[in-house]
Amino acid sequence: MDITDKNFKVILGKMRESETSDVAYHCNNGSYCGQASISMQIDDYRKRLRDRNENMGMLMAMNYLLAGAKDECSSKKALQNLVANELNTNRSFMKQYAANMRTLKYRRWMVGSANSLISQMFAHKQENGSGPKYPVFATCRDAWYRLSDDVTVYSVLAAASARLDAGSNEAEYNELLDFSVGTFRANVALFRKPESDKLVDYRIHGRAIVSFGLTDGCVPIMLSLDCTFGMDGTIEGLDRKLGYDIVAFRPFEEKTVARMPRRTRIEEIKKGAEQ
Repeated sequence: MDITDKNFKVILGKMRESETSDVAYHCNNGSYCGQASISMQIDDYRKRLRDRNENMGMLMAMNYLLAGAKDECSSKKALQNLVANELNTNRSFMKQYAANMRTLKYRRWMVGSANSLISQMFAHKQENGSGPKYPVFATCRDAWYRLSDDVTVYSVLAAASARLDAGSNEAEYNELLDFSVGTFRANVALFRKPESDKLVDYRIHGRAIVSFGLTDGCVPIMLSLDCTFGMDGTIEGLDRKLGYDIVAFRPFEEKTVARMPRRTRIEEIKKGAEQ
């Protein structure tokens, strides 16, 4: 997802305003739009775009017929101007509908990603009563890492998730919370950067699960971002004022800047002569 998109900050802010039991997008009319509701809006714009596209075909056909009409026809120019205006209006609507669809798809991705991560990143009770469901990082598929030994951020999110599952059942709440935090500590290793006196800057590029706190309804907001970040958790291109923390990540590559040793001109001349 493009975190530099101008809509990112706006959508995130409205997601934080959600008072529902899941992460929803707060629409301008005061209602809350979940993933399904946003999909319905996308389908509506898709239908409008299809209708306008069919209208465009009819107008182009009319324009073609008028172009072949005799110039002596007194209505030709007036009709051509009418069709030209309709074409411009139609193109303007199509451009706006396409832009609206892109924005809605962006919202749907953010809302869908946040809700999906809630089910993946924490322990949940199972319907068959066979014990808590393990978080995704407890599987053997991928190795997950954390930047700090302090798991406070994850604990806060896990507590909110456990409360959503358990409600007022304190025993169940404590069980889910302890299971989540314990599993996180046991399965998400502490990442350590290479030790070197020459290393000036060290950055990681990978898939990060980033926390943006809780909604007004106390639901965790997390997004999965492909990004580059430092050991202090600062993500390139993402303003720290947004309030975020990297919960866990899977590294793809490392980016290092090493300090070059100082050499004299005589040393370089001797080295060149030896070669």
